[in-house]
Amino acid sequence: MPPIKLIVASLLLPLATAAWAQPDVTAVTAERMQAFPAMQAVENADAYQPAERVRGQPRVLIRAQRPRITAAALAEAQAYADEQKSFAFLVLQDGKLVHERYATGFDQHNRFSPASMHKTVMALAVGAAGLDIDAPVSRWLPEWRGDPRGAITLRHLLTMSSGLETPSFSPDPAGLSAQLFFGPDIAATALSYKLVAAPGSIFSYSNGNSQLAGLILERATGMRYADLLSAKIWRPMRGDDASVWLDRPGGTAHTFCCLQATARDWARIGQLILDGGKVGRRQVVPRKWIAEMAAPAATNPNYGLQLWLGTPYSAERRYSASSALVAKAARPFAREGVLFLDGAVGQRMYVIPSEKLVIVRIGQSSMTWDDSELPNRV
Repeated sequence: MPPIKLIVASLLLPLATAAWAQPDVTAVTAERMQAFPAMQAVENADAYQPAERVRGQPRVLIRAQRPRITAAALAEAQAYADEQKSFAFLVLQDGKLVHERYATGFDQHNRFSPASMHKTVMALAVGAAGLDIDAPVSRWLPEWRGDPRGAITLRHLLTMSSGLETPSFSPDPAGLSAQLFFGPDIAATALSYKLVAAPGSIFSYSNGNSQLAGLILERATGMRYADLLSAKIWRPMRGDDASVWLDRPGGTAHTFCCLQATARDWARIGQLILDGGKVGRRQVVPRKWIAEMAAPAATNPNYGLQLWLGTPYSAERRYSASSALVAKAARPFAREGVLFLDGAVGQRMYVIPSEKLVIVRIGQSSMTWDDSELPNRV
């Protein structure tokens, strides 16, 4: 089994251990954990098996002829991306590609899996599907009817304020966190999370919240997640084919992580947010929903609906009160209103509305990542 430090560095935020699991489930989980190439979790899309295709309908990204960003600024930003061992670094402005650089061995056709950046995509799909996020989740989760957890709302899940436990990572294959990543029934695992605080009372970033939201999305629409993502987001935004990781053949998609897509398609997601949910003349996601995603949650001014907010400035952004893991920013963002997608240990996509900018960085795990560097240099 890969060392715990490698798993933590390559996957997501720490989750938690629980001592239940049937022996056969535990054995399958242990086998998958052992086989997973932790050191190549971001760049090795083929590691996420079984997978289900998200069908796209690609279009060409137009290159800017006269970029408004200086060559010197882009060179300075590229230097930081290189220092942090980035695989891909892209900048879009005014909807056009002004910078695109890949490390040796990578190009525009490589699919990457930048961990929790998938959470924001899932939230876009929730908005496109038109779900009532203030309804109790018991509407879609009969397993929780008559249970205090049934009073949690979809909004609580999307703002990471459900009150459900936030496990820390454990290498124990019988543990809750390992089961959510590698187990053969991740829906059952997510539904087993315990309520430890009143819904809406505290912010606590947990993969279980996003997995439950994705499960609700499937049940509410009656569609498989990959098909829904294709119909509501991927084909309308004209992305290349992507894929999602399943817990077993024909099973449940991971919706808290593990969407494999090209760097250009991650940039297209940013452009969709920047353009208020529009692609050309088509309103793909309601503009009101994009605004709601970007509004601060009652429990955290730096978090919306599965989307991080750069204002107000926070030098050390915490994921939960119980987690020692923090994301650092040495300086405030140079512009107000920055929105960003955060994938574990340095996977990032920044949306800067005032400058009509989208910035994507995908690369090796970086424990020294500084959120202010890349966007401020650009």
